[in-house]
Amino acid sequence: MPLQNYVIFKSGVPERLHFSNYTYEQVPVTSPETGRAEMRNRLLLDVDEENGRKTDERGLPIIAKLSILAEGLADKIEPYLPGDAYKKFDFVITQTGAGRQIRYSVQVIPRS
Repeated sequence: MPLQNYVIFKSGVPERLHFSNYTYEQVPVTSPETGRAEMRNRLLLDVDEENGRKTDERGLPIIAKLSILAEGLADKIEPYLPGDAYKKFDFVITQTGAGRQIRYSVQVIPRS
């Protein structure tokens, strides 16, 4: 569900998303081991549909971001980025676990 236009996952609840654009950024992240800031790559995806909807509950277009720092999740989406192939698919992402044990499953569904 979008919160302040960022997608926030609830554990065990699948979110079906469509992406319209993406960028990579370098962002500082505090390491839990050292307590120091480290620069990490972030995959930032523009979301234009959520769970089959193009508008929110107020009738406004869905304009949200999916911010990915988790390498495992990024690895499942990155193969679809070259040539804008991702635009031809919906991605059903389900988060499970908590803290350092969070895992993501991704189902890729061709758009009709």
